[in-house]
Amino acid sequence: MRIRLVLLASLAACGGDEGATVAGNFAPGAASPTSVWVVEAERSAGADTAGFSIAELVPGPASMRLMRGGDTAGVLNVGSLPSGSKLTLHGLRVDEASGLAFPRSIELDGADAVVVNGIRMAPEGRVPENVDAGGAVLGWAPESGAMLLRPENASLPDLRVIVGPATELVGTDGGQAAASSINPGDSVQVQGRFENGYVLASRITIPSRVAATDLPGLAPSDGGADDEPEDEGESTASSSPPTGGSAPRTVVRTTPAAPAPRPVIRSESRGRDESRGRDDSRGRDDGHAREHRNDDRGRGRGNGKGKGNGKG
Repeated sequence: MRIRLVLLASLAACGGDEGATVAGNFAPGAASPTSVWVVEAERSAGADTAGFSIAELVPGPASMRLMRGGDTAGVLNVGSLPSGSKLTLHGLRVDEASGLAFPRSIELDGADAVVVNGIRMAPEGRVPENVDAGGAVLGWAPESGAMLLRPENASLPDLRVIVGPATELVGTDGGQAAASSINPGDSVQVQGRFENGYVLASRITIPSRVAATDLPGLAPSDGGADDEPEDEGESTASSSPPTGGSAPRTVVRTTPAAPAPRPVIRSESRGRDESRGRDDSRGRDDGHAREHRNDDRGRGRGNGKGKGNGKG
C-alpha cells in the first residue's frame, strides 16, 4: 500500500498541469501601469517601467486590465495558451481610440502563434524573408495602402502589408485589377519582401468581379428571384404569402417575353369573325335598302310616263 501511494504521488507531480506565463514590457515613452489585473483568476500583479510578469495562469484565454491606480489604462486580451507556454509581449502601447494594448513584437514558447486583442501574432522569425501567402483580408485602408492579412497557414501571424505604387494588382482571371475593388473578407494572394515587421507587396492577386451588365448579350439584372420567368398575363403574385410567411412578390411586366397564348389568339379571331359578320350584315342591309329605293324610283317613273301618255 505504501509503495502504491508513493507511485501515485510521483505520477501526480510529474504529470500535473503546469500553468502558463504572460510577461510584458512597455514601449519607450508610453505610460506604464501600476498593476495588472487578471479577470479570470481574480488576482493582480505589480507593474512598473520594467514591465510585469504573471505566472501559473490557468491554460486558456486570459483577460487582463492594465491599471493605473483605480483606473483602467488599457485592455489586453490573450487567446488560448497551452499548459506550460510562456508569452512575452515587447513594446506594449495602448491605442487611444480603442483602449487596447498592442505589442510591437512577441516571444512565444510552447505554441506556434497566439491571438492578442484579435490579432494573430507569432515570433518575428516565423515569417520568411520572401512572402508568398494566401489569406483573408482583415482590414484595408486604400488611402494609406495598408492591409492586414490573415494567412491560411495557421503558423504564420497576421501580416501587415504595404501596397505601394510599384505593387502589381492582378485579378484571378489574369487581367489588371484596381485597388478600389479590394474588400475586407476577400481571399487574396500576396507576394513580397518582409522587412521590419511589414510585407512590402510586389504583387497581389485579388478576386475578379465582372458584373452581368458587362457581359455582351445580357441585360441588366438585379439578381433577385423576380428574374425568373412568370406566366404571361400575370401582373401580381398571389395575395396570400407563400408557405414560410414571406411577403408576396409583385411582378410587373411591360413587354411580353413570349408570343401571346392561344386563348388571346382565339379571342382576336373571334373578334375578327364578329367584325366580319357585322360588316357582311351591314352590307346586306345596305343592298336591300338600295334595291327598295330603286324599285320606288322605278315605280315613280313608270306611273309618270303612263299618265303622260294617256293625256297625250
